Amino acid sequence: MMKKTLLATLLAAATPLVIADVTVESITRTEGSGLMSMANMSVVSRTIVSGQRSRTDSELKMDSRMMKMLARGGPTAEIVRLDDGVVVSLDLKKQRYTQQSLAERREEMQKAMADAQKAQKSQQSTGTGVNEEQCQWSEPVTKVNKSGETARLAGFDTRRTSVTASQSCADPKSGSVCEFALTVDQWVAPSVKGSQEIMAFQRRYMESLGLSTQGGMDFVTRAEQSFGHYKGLWSGLAKELGKVEGYPLKSSFSLAVGGPKCTAQGQGGDGAPRGGVDVGKALGGLKGMFGGKKKDAEAAPPAAPTPARDDGLVDLMTISNEVTRIDTAGVAASSFEVPAGFKAK
Repeated sequence: MMKKTLLATLLAAATPLVIADVTVESITRTEGSGLMSMANMSVVSRTIVSGQRSRTDSELKMDSRMMKMLARGGPTAEIVRLDDGVVVSLDLKKQRYTQQSLAERREEMQKAMADAQKAQKSQQSTGTGVNEEQCQWSEPVTKVNKSGETARLAGFDTRRTSVTASQSCADPKSGSVCEFALTVDQWVAPSVKGSQEIMAFQRRYMESLGLSTQGGMDFVTRAEQSFGHYKGLWSGLAKELGKVEGYPLKSSFSLAVGGPKCTAQGQGGDGAPRGGVDVGKALGGLKGMFGGKKKDAEAAPPAAPTPARDDGLVDLMTISNEVTRIDTAGVAASSFEVPAGFKAK
């Protein structure tokens, strides 16, 4: 439900002019600290929309050398034809394709979402050491910061808005209290030519998958999969983001943790504070705080020190997206067909 609310409010914020064809290019980055740094990656995407059809070409690049070996694949593309009721996935390197009905895609997505929810719990325990069975959460607090900063992005004037939802986790056994903060930082343009066409298509696509008006924002979906487990924080963001007017051309979701009472008593018994930079250096310390073993921290890959924020917390993971180009020129109808020479898998 929280995912539906957040995506719907982000989609509803954009109200530009309706046009025919739109091309949007963007870069999405995922960056983590400590153990989470193994998943650092970037995705370069190009999405074109024309009426009832869309095509998204993307290429994923992992930062880790080991993950690069495991994630071999090359550039891919996805064609969605709502008028035909089909989704075509292209392997551009091997010149292969698969085709699904919207009903089949709906079933696949439901399974992926269920798997993501399970992975969230595992990731949360591994990345931050928080065990919800031991954690006592405070009421979330949400703050909005309109700094007045401006920037020109992709040819549009934008203004910066940040929303931070914070919540503390208390461990009754150790007495430790760790502050968690989920921040959305956006550079918003009051009007972006072409965004309404993109949003309208995404709404129709999601509705065809039985997802009501969630929208098809891949970036927000990635963020929800990583941070949606923190329901108190997620709901606070949704409420405030619904008040933002305009279209975000640059956005980021960041999860931070720390605080003066956030200690690692389970690791060596020293009870040393793990606020500020110490948290970024050793996520294993947080694991120790909530019953983890010291060897978990020692097995973590080395990482550069992570600078503390103004509030003393340290960002553990950030997912960001920036639109680099928007073009409203017409696109060829052949863009939404399987290229000649491609074979079915």
